[in-house]
Amino acid sequence: MTRLYETLCEACSHYLFPSNDPFGAVGITQTAFYRDVVALQKASNPPSVWTREAIRLITREWPYSLFFEPSLTSVLLEFLNTAPLKEEAINQADRLRRECQLPHA
Repeated sequence: MTRLYETLCEACSHYLFPSNDPFGAVGITQTAFYRDVVALQKASNPPSVWTREAIRLITREWPYSLFFEPSLTSVLLEFLNTAPLKEEAINQADRLRRECQLPHA
């Protein structure tokens, strides 16, 4: 499911489907698909894994997702329903941020 979601996100900026809305072309909204992917990730992975993946899917590889679908962050927040999960998400977001930084010259 995650790989299919990634492919549809990629199709938002590349012509892979005969549509400007690849999620609509397969009959689902991006928000609903993201919710399903996060639910599956949460059900099958520890918090350190699924929170990182959920954040990565909306920030790292397709940053335009947040511009076109700001509701994705709201979906993520639905799954971060305890203080420990919120703390884990903050930690994972910080790790992803540090990984994306270029080394100092």
